Amino acid sequence: MATIQADLNSKTLLRYALKGLAVWLIVMFGIVWYTFDPKETFGALKNFPLSYIPLLLFLVCGSWFCSGARLWVLSHAMGSRMTLYQGLVTGLAAEFGVAATPGGVGGTVIRLVFMRKSGLSLTTGASILAADGVLDISFFVLLIPFVVIIMWGDPSWSVVINKFRSMPIAAMIGMIVLLILGVLLFLKKGSKWLRWLENNIEQVEVARRRRLSSRLKFVRWKSRNALIRIIETTQFLFRHHFLSLGVAFVLTGIQWLCRYGVLPVVLMTFVMNVSFLPLIVVQGLLLVMSFVILLPGGGGAVDVITTLMLEQFVLPSVAGVIQIICRIFTYHLYLLAGGVVFFLAWGNLGRVFPPEESKIG
Repeated sequence: MATIQADLNSKTLLRYALKGLAVWLIVMFGIVWYTFDPKETFGALKNFPLSYIPLLLFLVCGSWFCSGARLWVLSHAMGSRMTLYQGLVTGLAAEFGVAATPGGVGGTVIRLVFMRKSGLSLTTGASILAADGVLDISFFVLLIPFVVIIMWGDPSWSVVINKFRSMPIAAMIGMIVLLILGVLLFLKKGSKWLRWLENNIEQVEVARRRRLSSRLKFVRWKSRNALIRIIETTQFLFRHHFLSLGVAFVLTGIQWLCRYGVLPVVLMTFVMNVSFLPLIVVQGLLLVMSFVILLPGGGGAVDVITTLMLEQFVLPSVAGVIQIICRIFTYHLYLLAGGVVFFLAWGNLGRVFPPEESKIG
């Protein structure tokens, strides 16, 4: 616990957030420069209905509520005394960590630390996050057949697919698969390759003096045991708390529709004949891509790809405007509100998470 909490440095998170904001400003300047047309761009901004802003804010707040409520439901299933208020604080503070740090790792650390403060052990907290991730993947997979049917009959989406076919998506997927295989190989018990590596490390004088081989074995042993406990706890959650998982799954669906519904709503103000389900799935894929890039907020790559995609439905000069509006609601508002909640909660952990709450798990 002390190690993880030490990694949660508020100044470091703020520094990452400012770097991410600077990168976004540079990228968006390039997008505006590329797509800007005085008549069309200002005309699009002028015609954007301000009456839609409350709806967009409602979608964002709905996403925040569902994020925290999911943690609250799953934590209660594991015996935690976490209140709904604490779940909402944890969920919103974690959104800041996701938006501010490379690969979104800050969000995971914030969730683990805050859940630990609510009385859950680190292993149980990691199991809850694993189950939470399974719910996201399940809802994503559930949408895929409908999205394929819609894209199959929509010429506009065929153009989008052909436009991005040359991108190194297969290479990125391959890197993720190799990374997963490498982790599994590292954790595999009795791996001949790792035994060969450990034996060769022993032949190096410096490594032998520093006992690198023994340290490697210890790390593998600790990691493997922690993974086994996480898997066992996750299985327990799925076997004995199916109703709680059902409630969390419904919240997951609502969160997806709220979080990724901002772009379809904004796009509807400019063009009416675009299917919203493919946009939701594509945004989910872009979020995963932003984690792989290992830059805060995806380093602007998400903005560039989304703008290029939107150009198939609206004029290029309007696509940049739509992306800026959407990014304000789906990234910078998360960064701002999540940051305020995180820093307030971090400075008042004793009040948000009273110490008398007992440890669970």
